[in-house]
Amino acid sequence: MDLSEKMLQQARAFQPGVKFRRGNILALDFADDSIGGIVAFYAVVHFNEEQVEQALNEVFRVLQPGGIFLLTFHIGAETIRLEEFLGKKTGIDFIFFSKDFICGSLKKTGFIDIELIEREPYPEVEYPSRRAYVFAHKSGRGP
Repeated sequence: MDLSEKMLQQARAFQPGVKFRRGNILALDFADDSIGGIVAFYAVVHFNEEQVEQALNEVFRVLQPGGIFLLTFHIGAETIRLEEFLGKKTGIDFIFFSKDFICGSLKKTGFIDIELIEREPYPEVEYPSRRAYVFAHKSGRGP
């Protein structure tokens, strides 16, 4: 799922056998307790703190009890503004978050068994920021 139809077109071209759909993590079009697991790789990099909390609430709502969630983000406190990205003029912000904010927000939402793994960036391949991978479960029993 992605908000951008152009990103979905690229995904479909690379993986024609996979079903992709347009959607917004801030207002997921799924029933409560209907999804077994969600992976959100850098899905919150353009969100402010309020929007991150809204997204976490939506993920929690649609996950089944016991469902697993994997969230990735850039660790830090800065916002990086790019006026050009991938050769195109744009005004886009990339927002970094503290581990305490993300883990605290997950707990506040009701997630349990929160585990955070950090890694260094891959040299000469990606932006030189520390990355976090956070695994969490929705409280309650699984199906």
